[in-house]
Amino acid sequence: MSISRAMVRRIRPAFWWAAVAVVLLAVLAVAPATAAEAQGGPLGSPAGLTATPGPGVSEVTLAWTPAANATLHLVYWIAADGGGGEFQWRLADEAGAATFSDLEAGREYWFIVIAGQVGVSWSGWSEWVKAEARAAPPPAPDTAAAIAAGGKHTCYLQPDGVVQCWGANGDADKGQADPPDGAFAAISAGYEHTCGIRAVDGPAESGPVECWGDNSSGQSAAPAGSFTAIDAGRAHTCGLRDDGAATCWGSNEYGQTDAPAGRFAGVSAGGEHTCGLRDDGRVECWGDNHYRQSAAPAGALFYAVSAGFAHTCGVKRDGSVACWGANSDGQAPASMAGDFAMVSAGQRHTCGVTVAGEAVCWGYDAHRWNVADAPARAVSAGDEHACGLRADGAVVCWGSNRYGQSSRPSSDMFKSISAGGFHTCGVRTDDTVACWGYNGDGGQATPPEGSFQSVSAWGGHTCGVRTDGAVACWGNNS
Repeated sequence: MSISRAMVRRIRPAFWWAAVAVVLLAVLAVAPATAAEAQGGPLGSPAGLTATPGPGVSEVTLAWTPAANATLHLVYWIAADGGGGEFQWRLADEAGAATFSDLEAGREYWFIVIAGQVGVSWSGWSEWVKAEARAAPPPAPDTAAAIAAGGKHTCYLQPDGVVQCWGANGDADKGQADPPDGAFAAISAGYEHTCGIRAVDGPAESGPVECWGDNSSGQSAAPAGSFTAIDAGRAHTCGLRDDGAATCWGSNEYGQTDAPAGRFAGVSAGGEHTCGLRDDGRVECWGDNHYRQSAAPAGALFYAVSAGFAHTCGVKRDGSVACWGANSDGQAPASMAGDFAMVSAGQRHTCGVTVAGEAVCWGYDAHRWNVADAPARAVSAGDEHACGLRADGAVVCWGSNRYGQSSRPSSDMFKSISAGGFHTCGVRTDDTVACWGYNGDGGQATPPEGSFQSVSAWGGHTCGVRTDGAVACWGNNS
């Protein structure tokens, strides 16, 4: 009986094991097992079969140790739920490996490998293994731009690519809050430095990296070349090249810039460690591991990863969050149930955004940052409060309200929001500015009249860019 590599048979799922038996008996009927000696000895069984989702969407990759004296390996698979699935088989592309790319994304399948000899016999099979065909990542919340919080400063990437920063600007004017002119496609804020990818042919394109701020460890000395992603840590920075390779620079006291070879889908620089997301969903970390922050859970597959100061969290394929590392304040629970689209690990707390746009935080003083009814497309954090801008333009604030900084105007709709030390300001949909909260430093919550395109609130003062490009500031001017 001859079997071509392209041959595929489908049998109803109710006959899984019967189908395997029928095919084997049919082959054995024309290929006596006694002829096995002519093929170099008795036929063994495949061993160590593993099934891994990916590397692409709707794919599963199999690997096994080939059976002794086998010349062919036959792979069978079936949808695990049996609901309308079809039992299928085909010859492996090569002994010991096979990739299936025509599966249903997100669905689980059973696999088994059977060893054989051409024209002689089929016998010896592996254990059944189960794997999920790699699903597409969940959609991230619709955001108009990006916000990046550093050690004591924050930067905001406007929809037009211009970067605004505020907060501490470093001793001796290190300048982490002084962004250069021009458009960027992405930004990331470290402890006392900031890096961005320059917009070349639009926000979706890769481009060169430019950094500003502290460079005492070389963390702002970006290498030449094009990058598709960037992440700034405490005193080091990492990025992804166009070919998926990870490149890091800056402090290397614990090996946090010694990126391993190979392709990555994402990279995150933490305090003194770095973690990368491989194309197949595995997380690989390097650098400091004193708190086990670089010990990614074995066998787990992720959509996203975020390295914090001494802990790491990632969004798993089932939408839940897994964390590891320092957990003194509950910032790194082993598992956090939910349907998350992204996660961000800080120093002593962690925040995530669900696919519905809800912001959820845990760890140190988490009660200040949590809000249950605020699907947000942008969020801004002050000293003791935070505010989120919902997709419909409404603003929701939570945390301390000692000075009224969380008592937002309930009927106003906004285009942007900025939380200062103890006050908040936002640009309404009619381009006017509204502020609320503490106003005792010279009127930082009393905006001037006129039309604005953006606003930024800090400790005792506020500044905005008018629609004609002029800058207006109010509040403490000492």
